[in-house]
Amino acid sequence: MSDYSDLILLMGAMVLFSLVSHNYNRNSLNNLVIDLESEKDFSSVAVLGSVLGDVKYLAFDENVQVIDEVATEKDFVLAKDLGRDAGESDRADFDDVDDYNNHKWTTTTDNGTYTVWTTVCYVSDAKSTNCTNSRTRFKLMKLYVQFDNLNPTQYGIERAPNYLTFLKTYYN
Repeated sequence: MSDYSDLILLMGAMVLFSLVSHNYNRNSLNNLVIDLESEKDFSSVAVLGSVLGDVKYLAFDENVQVIDEVATEKDFVLAKDLGRDAGESDRADFDDVDDYNNHKWTTTTDNGTYTVWTTVCYVSDAKSTNCTNSRTRFKLMKLYVQFDNLNPTQYGIERAPNYLTFLKTYYN
């Protein structure tokens, strides 16, 4: 009888060891996935910062390329016409902020490929985030970036895009 009890104890120890080993491996894999996703998040913020760096130095409006203190809102592009002008197909061609309206592109870094898109609209004041159809001295740009996740079905990671907002005023 003692021969079988030793065998049963050995089998129990093996089962216990396999459960501990399985949990350790699963936790190690989850930590690796979190580390990789965090690195992609950091890179996506860097991508947004790079775009923002380009946008900050663009003119406020196509119709008023330099600051003119007597310019009024009626001199600005209509809200419905915000976007690229003829001959502006690439970001290198953009000469004012609203050229980025509804523009979408991909960029590749060491951490993968990122999809970036932007929207631009007039807002009523510096604190508003609601778009208006009226021309104002404030344009709100929303920059979004999204990257491919590591198999979201397998790891249960569904990610909303990262985004930044940037307020461009006529005087900055």
